[in-house]
Amino acid sequence: MSILALATNESGRDYVVGDLHGGYDALMRSLEEIGFDHNADRLISVGDLVDRGPDSMGCFCLLDEPWFYACLGNHEQMMMEALSAGLGSAEALLWFRNGGDWSLDYDWQELTRGVLQRRARLPDAIEVCVGSRRVGVIHAEVPGHDWSRLAQSLETEEGRHEALWSRATISRLSREPGYVPWVDGIDRVIVGHTPLEEPLSAGNLMYIDTGAFLERGYLTVVRLEEVLARESGHRPRR
Repeated sequence: MSILALATNESGRDYVVGDLHGGYDALMRSLEEIGFDHNADRLISVGDLVDRGPDSMGCFCLLDEPWFYACLGNHEQMMMEALSAGLGSAEALLWFRNGGDWSLDYDWQELTRGVLQRRARLPDAIEVCVGSRRVGVIHAEVPGHDWSRLAQSLETEEGRHEALWSRATISRLSREPGYVPWVDGIDRVIVGHTPLEEPLSAGNLMYIDTGAFLERGYLTVVRLEEVLARESGHRPRR
């Protein structure tokens, strides 16, 4: 359980990208379009680098790049559980049903070594300073909607499941038009996990998974300074 803290980028810009799902070429095109400077800028991923798209290995190996950071996604979690349990296991079958069959093109022992070598570069969440403000990046949900207690929450099985898998907040938003979600202890939070037709901001949350692996989906990349410049609404009364 870990939360990576990134200091303010004094030399360049910071961006956050939605679920890649093997979309390496799409990411490279997006970075070219925004004029991404690999020597000064930083790119932070909400997780789900692998599965469903054409180049899961290429996306996972982005963890070797000094300008790239990523949170653990539920698909990386499934991958690690499957590789640990081995071919023929229930964990492997679950992963294959969710897009992990690309791994069959590789030697599983070598793939396991490669994944383990990069595991330390997949924290559970990332906190980025942008001047005096802070942006949290996590895959699915902040347990308990309290960033200040995130480390404690991630020590529990329930908290880790919520961080990787939960869609409770986005589901409530679809049911209750007047609902304003809010995560305490942080200025903004950016998440992925749930494919949407377009990015969605609600309260101090922003959802940026726009289904890059889907036929009509696309990859979303947002600049942190611009996210913070947008009005986040008002913190709801408790």
